[in-house]
Amino acid sequence: MVRRTLAPVLLGLLLTPTAFAINAPEVDKISEKHLKSNLEFIAHDLLEGRDTPSRGLDIAALFISTQLKIYGVQPGGENGTYLQKMPLESTVLNAENSMLTIDGKSITLGEGFLPTGLTAADVQSTPVFVASGWANVSKGIDPMKGLPLKGAIVITDNALPEGLTMRDATRDPNWESPAVAAKRHGAVAVITIANNPSTVSWKRQLDRMVAGGRYAPKSNNPVAALPVVTVTPEIGESLKTAALNAARAEFASAGPTITLKLDVQRREVITHNVIGIIPGTDPTLSKEYISIGAHYDHVGMSTADGTGDTIFNGADDNGSGTVALLEIARVIATGQRPKRSTLFIWYTGEEKGLWGSQYFCDNPTVDLKQIVFNVNLDMVSMSRPAGDTNPRNEKLAGVNEIHAIGPKLISSQITKTLTEVNNATVKMVLRDDYDRMDDPERIFYRSDHYSFVQKGIPAIFMFCGPHEHYHQRSDEIEVVDFAKLTKSTKLMYGLIYEFASQSNRIVIDGPVKNLFQSGS
Repeated sequence: MVRRTLAPVLLGLLLTPTAFAINAPEVDKISEKHLKSNLEFIAHDLLEGRDTPSRGLDIAALFISTQLKIYGVQPGGENGTYLQKMPLESTVLNAENSMLTIDGKSITLGEGFLPTGLTAADVQSTPVFVASGWANVSKGIDPMKGLPLKGAIVITDNALPEGLTMRDATRDPNWESPAVAAKRHGAVAVITIANNPSTVSWKRQLDRMVAGGRYAPKSNNPVAALPVVTVTPEIGESLKTAALNAARAEFASAGPTITLKLDVQRREVITHNVIGIIPGTDPTLSKEYISIGAHYDHVGMSTADGTGDTIFNGADDNGSGTVALLEIARVIATGQRPKRSTLFIWYTGEEKGLWGSQYFCDNPTVDLKQIVFNVNLDMVSMSRPAGDTNPRNEKLAGVNEIHAIGPKLISSQITKTLTEVNNATVKMVLRDDYDRMDDPERIFYRSDHYSFVQKGIPAIFMFCGPHEHYHQRSDEIEVVDFAKLTKSTKLMYGLIYEFASQSNRIVIDGPVKNLFQSGS
């Protein structure tokens, strides 16, 4: 009798969605309703595209902090708050006091020349032409070597050496840009010849330099950069010819005299990472953290499109990751907590170059050595419907798919655990298009998780893929697949809960294990 009574009960438990061998005890509490309501706010026009820095981004940070306080998540920022201040330096160009002249002839700012980086300049010299200008001394490539560059202004076409891509050049520290190489050889400025400048684009860039300026992370030990400007092909070819003629002259020739003045004003502004902590339950393991992060910024506003829309709302990028983190924090904070502590980080400035994640990893609010694992969510709410032939959606994951980037590259343990959690929860197709050494797009190296990898912390990236709305005004809440967002959030809840419950740390045995051997 007892046996017959218990059998259906046991069977029912086995079939109950939350009765997993994997630790995902309250996965069904992940709510599509909560995700949607939070995203309606984060991607609203009032936040003006959440540029870094901006009033809209500050409003988003306040909203996230308020939600964490309501859920009972502990502050993980500075001075008992949820915020970590990140100082930026604003550089604004004073156009009236900026000029470029060649033998006394003035070149019009915004039409004939444009500053490439806002570095102050007050120099007068003669030009020396250098083809390409990119250098890699370790490979014996140094096109400026032996040229009379001390005190000179370098003219370059900025062409990359054959076989080198810009992505590879910027990710390999052995490669020097023309500006860096020119400084090493004693030059005082660099003039780059544009290929095909856009009058509209130059005007827009100049307006930003003059009105809003440019922003960059403030450095405690700034390295003085050379002033760099770009000139039109007509002006550039004229300078190139004059410089080459001067170099070839039988008797030394000074060539044209170039005067460059850039009046740049600097001021400090503040942006924020948002950080929350949910303490674990185990007396020992609670001193360690499973970290999950997402950038909450986007690209702000621009000129109106054909419909009059000026705002890049960033619903998928990365409103989706932002609200997924909030929902996971809500479920863990108000329910069953795992053994390890969980660390939630909303990064600022990802769109500008991984600013927030790099700043946190260089200025952590917890002991980095106690972070066991990091998961990064970026664009996790979009689906490619069957029959979609738009080439811009070619790599977009299907309605029951998601890209997992890093598990196979880093650890068989991560791969196994992610597979088991997925099978026990949402049963999505885990695509590995980007999780391989031969990925031509090198996606593994291009999002916030990589800031942790550089510090020796295993980290992965969950991503639905690029799509037609990426960095477009059309990335609004209407195009979001909320069923997909809910599944993605459930999967990530299960993954971090499982790793927060395991006793052992992750064993790194994948093909990129050398990256972790050099982590600091």
